[in-house]
Amino acid sequence: MVETTQEFLDKKIYLPGYMILGSAAYQGNKADFDFNLAEPKLTVMPYYLTPRGVDLCVVQASYAIIENLTEQGRFDFDLSKLREIALDGRIRLVELNQKLRRELRLGETVQGRLNLTKFRYGRMPIAKFDFDIGNKAVHGNLVAVIATERVAQRNQDMLRH
Repeated sequence: MVETTQEFLDKKIYLPGYMILGSAAYQGNKADFDFNLAEPKLTVMPYYLTPRGVDLCVVQASYAIIENLTEQGRFDFDLSKLREIALDGRIRLVELNQKLRRELRLGETVQGRLNLTKFRYGRMPIAKFDFDIGNKAVHGNLVAVIATERVAQRNQDMLRH
């Protein structure tokens, strides 16, 4: 039996207390999510959602959309390949623009929406998402890169970074 997206993220990717994603309703490239707002234990302000908590929300939700579209056969890879890519850490968030317009209290369940606005196929697929959490309390966009194949790291790459 195949694990659900939430079970996979909760058991294999995130540490206890970091799973924020709740239920999801998918409509093509869009999805509505329930987020159980929480912050990692290392956060100083434990009362309101911070940018670190927003990051957890949108990363988990964007992965869920990609996994849903993979199950529908929209990409060149299947579900087991996508999960292997995720476990290898080959899905990278390269850009996150967020605007926090009002505070969201932790412990609440808040609705959010993510929309896959662009997907570029190729050796290194790129996905762009727009998001809205808590009726525009937090909104913005993110860009993620999916390395479908392992790339050998060279010594010169290590020196540059």
